[in-house]
Amino acid sequence: MDLTWLALAVGVLAMFVVAYLAWSISKEPVGSRQMGKVADYIEEGAKISTKRMCLSILIELLIEDNCRRGSIAF
Repeated sequence: MDLTWLALAVGVLAMFVVAYLAWSISKEPVGSRQMGKVADYIEEGAKISTKRMCLSILIELLIEDNCRRGSIAF
């Protein structure tokens, strides 16, 4: 048996486990109203952080794409 297929199967199984855990955690009650506000602030911060990270990755990819092949962009 080719180990590539085994690695792919384990990866797919892991993604299903992650999806199930995320779904089950999202169904849990938030708690008090104040905890709900804290969770909203955390979610908003995570969205902003993700946008910044994606922008940084895009800039790095554009820099690397425009460099000569074989050179390293820092």
